[in-house]
Amino acid sequence: MKRFWYLLALESMVMVALVGCEKKEPANELERIREAEHLYVGMQPVNDPFGISSGTQIIGFDADLAQAISHKMNVPIRWVPKPFEELFDNLTEKKADLIISVVSILPERKEKFAFSEPYFQSGQIVAIRKDSEKEIKGIESLKGKKVGVQNKTAGHIFAQNDERLKAAEVIAYPTVDSALLKLNEREVDAVIAGFPVLVQDVEKSFPNLTIIGRPLTNEQKAVVLRKGEEKLLQLVNETISEMKSQGKLEEMGAKWFKNYPRIKELQSQVPGTPLG
Repeated sequence: MKRFWYLLALESMVMVALVGCEKKEPANELERIREAEHLYVGMQPVNDPFGISSGTQIIGFDADLAQAISHKMNVPIRWVPKPFEELFDNLTEKKADLIISVVSILPERKEKFAFSEPYFQSGQIVAIRKDSEKEIKGIESLKGKKVGVQNKTAGHIFAQNDERLKAAEVIAYPTVDSALLKLNEREVDAVIAGFPVLVQDVEKSFPNLTIIGRPLTNEQKAVVLRKGEEKLLQLVNETISEMKSQGKLEEMGAKWFKNYPRIKELQSQVPGTPLG
């Protein structure tokens, strides 16, 4: 009988030990990322100077921001490079933890996703060929013209909805660069895109093109997350706030932009209230 009770007690202790060893589920998304020891960041790495592929690495303004966030988490980054239009589905399907890819805060996006506090001011602007300057003075001159945009971006949404472009033919391309190539080759008459990327591309690679007019919209770039992940959002916001207060975002602007004073000038010209 004593042996029976001894074995029963021993079995009970083993069961308690096994229960104690069971791994607890992470309390939130931030804990899950830290336990997984990787931060998966979605990006389309074709937007100079925010994120571009360089060998096996991704470099740029957004890449530096992502590195700062991962450093605060104390986990390394694993990049999830995708075309822009696939980034949001990837986030929804939990194939990425964040999107950091020059994403503008827009009302329609806020219905489905959470956004960090803004880290960069932008706005749509028009690029044309220099030999078209007498004919095309601004967005009002694009009636009946072909206008290139990047697919599914804020520029695409703007071009589809702005009354001044109702009589224009809007053509979507995979990247801003590909739209500018078509402009350079005379397949479209203008390109509309965010001025930080457009100015950088035109000044670095397209001497026959020029930027005209002032910004058409007031947009804020932010990190995109799934809704309900408050601890993760809090850490991202803390990182951005610290970088702002320490002047690091300004340092990154001067580091990555070919003509940062021009970007600052255009930021001072954006109209009204931000779209988001």
